[in-house]
Amino acid sequence: MGFSHCRPVLGLDGTHLKTRYQGILLAATGMDALGKLFPVAFAVVDAENNDNWLWMLELLCRVLEQSAPEFLEPKVSPQIENSECRNSPSFLIDKRALSKQLTESFQALHTVTACAISLKTSIRSSNTPT
Repeated sequence: MGFSHCRPVLGLDGTHLKTRYQGILLAATGMDALGKLFPVAFAVVDAENNDNWLWMLELLCRVLEQSAPEFLEPKVSPQIENSECRNSPSFLIDKRALSKQLTESFQALHTVTACAISLKTSIRSSNTPT
């Protein structure tokens, strides 16, 4: 119910579990109307690889199609009449390789907008002397 009020952005990331329950936690996180993080889905897998991401994203897409189809629907900007400008969901990822899995999983979307974020590159560029 709360997900219906989220912004059309999902962050995708994985992290190592270092407890006695080894594995990788894959997570999809949204942003609610107040800009707070909203956990949408997670999976624990044995390795962070293309097959496991594809599996999780396909399940996520199925759940979104059934439970929150409005999230996947492109929205026309109300400010511009007869606008072809569509506001499709965006995905924030830290691995460029995930773009392929996103495109395969969310085939119903005409375009998949993925913003690849590299924290290391951002940190290096901000620490470079000018």
